[in-house]
Amino acid sequence: MGELIQSITEYSNFVAAFNKVSSGGGAPGADHVTADKFTLELDKNIHLLIEEIKTSVYTPGLIAKFQHKAQSSEKIRTLGVPCVKDRIVQTAILNVLEPVFEKLFLRCSYGYRPRKSALQAVMKTEKFCKDPAVNFVFNADIHSFFDSIDTALLLDKIKAVIKEKPLINLLSVIIKSSSESSPKGITLGAPTSPLFGNIYLNDFDKLIFKESNSRYLRYADDFAMFSDTIENCRKLQDTAVNYLEKELMLALSEEKSSLVKLNEKEGFDFLGYRFNKNGKYPSEKSLCSFSEKINGISAEGIKNIYIDSIIDGWLNYFDIKTTNKYNNRELLDNVDKLLKEKSELNIGLSLLKSALLAKSYQKDISSFIIKSIKDKILSGETAGGSDDYARDVKLDAAILSNELDLEKDSFDFISKDTGDGGRILKISDYFVEKGDYEKAIRLLNRFTEKNPEFTDGYEKLSYIYGKMGLTGLAKKMKEYILDNNSNISESNISSININNAEDKTEFNDDSSVLKLLAPKILSLFTGSDNCYATGAVTQEGKVFYSRIEKPLDEEAVISHINGTSTVGEYIVRNDNCVNFAVLDIDISSEYIPNLPIET
Repeated sequence: MGELIQSITEYSNFVAAFNKVSSGGGAPGADHVTADKFTLELDKNIHLLIEEIKTSVYTPGLIAKFQHKAQSSEKIRTLGVPCVKDRIVQTAILNVLEPVFEKLFLRCSYGYRPRKSALQAVMKTEKFCKDPAVNFVFNADIHSFFDSIDTALLLDKIKAVIKEKPLINLLSVIIKSSSESSPKGITLGAPTSPLFGNIYLNDFDKLIFKESNSRYLRYADDFAMFSDTIENCRKLQDTAVNYLEKELMLALSEEKSSLVKLNEKEGFDFLGYRFNKNGKYPSEKSLCSFSEKINGISAEGIKNIYIDSIIDGWLNYFDIKTTNKYNNRELLDNVDKLLKEKSELNIGLSLLKSALLAKSYQKDISSFIIKSIKDKILSGETAGGSDDYARDVKLDAAILSNELDLEKDSFDFISKDTGDGGRILKISDYFVEKGDYEKAIRLLNRFTEKNPEFTDGYEKLSYIYGKMGLTGLAKKMKEYILDNNSNISESNISSININNAEDKTEFNDDSSVLKLLAPKILSLFTGSDNCYATGAVTQEGKVFYSRIEKPLDEEAVISHINGTSTVGEYIVRNDNCVNFAVLDIDISSEYIPNLPIET
């Protein structure tokens, strides 16, 4: 057995391959076997795969296919998902073969390689553009690259490096399976496909790198070559086109290929950027993709998404803070142009504009735009009065969740208009439904602070306190409504839920259960010997606690359980020790009388 195939079939290599496949999601292929299911008999399954490879009987399974359309693009790509076992085999092969071919690849290739990235390619492109000796560029995209790879030619290129026949046979089986026995195309989405793609284009890299005097780079199937004169740039273009067509049976995408003169205004799009002599900034396609993402959030109500974090991530990716001031102005002009042309993207584009202004130290204008656009999202307003982006409670909650921070004093989304109360109530219901009572209470408290006449807010607070079992606070909310609204009768608020719907039982001081329960509570929760705290509610509906300078007694405990008062212990005893255990049990009060209590 050859050295490479022996390394591939090492048990430790297959375990590492499985871990990588599993961490990548472990989704099933056409056989519906997930990584989790494969794990159930991991040792057995791995040994079986190794034995199949060693005995040359390994056969890949069918590949699950699905179509994918990128944002702001009409192009639809067919992606494939091999079975988990086949992804493990391919990853094991990749672990061994990638270092072998990395020694042969040139530094001008950046796509799908270890320690290489798109950002490195972007930085290199910017460096070329700013080079005084560079005046022209030809950039292109290979049309349907993975679907057009000639599998026989690919295997020949592999054979030129790999001499082990068992390994060649294994790779041949994988390539044949990936192409579904067609002479053209390999599966986009298989672990080995990126390596195969770089192997296929390596000789092309060598030719163009040499002919362009090293002013060339490629990322996957996108490449750019730079030159001093238009004549030399056209020669490079002809050389590239002829080699791709005659030697590799590939063609360029006409709509994504261009030869341009570089200056301070004119440039070209590459890897999501617009490049010119001043440097780089996000391309128009990237602007539209970002705006579609923002609009998609408002339309779909994606949970746990905070718009500011998306903006910051986008700005950091495109390194806006280092954008040349001239390009920043041109970028703003492009945003304004798109705002006129694509009104359906006005939310995302406006947020982008505000972020760009902030980077230009126009923070006051930026803050005003962000605030107005966030309000627009929350109110469901869009260009043309469309209903496509109607207010979504989940989106409201996602945005407000990030504002509901105990450390923050400001809360931009709470208005002094009681007309906004309906939205606040809906969001609080959403928090309650998710079991996040604290966040619902903080939201309602902040709103009622600014809108003390908003009776529905106090009713909702009473309901939530009741669900939490805080009957004392729930009753105090009820009392506050009566005390501050003379036109509201007791009967009008009798529907307030102080307890859960099923919690109808009330205790009184004569209850034998309470008389047994109170001393037990006092014995378990022993805090300061000479004082305790009692809670009250201000006119604004805020809860505060006062110190009572006497020992906590059974009468106070029974009053607390009955909901007549809210009390609390100072947990540090006089001997500086703590003797507390807190148990939070969601249980209806109707079951409490039936609880067994030891005497």
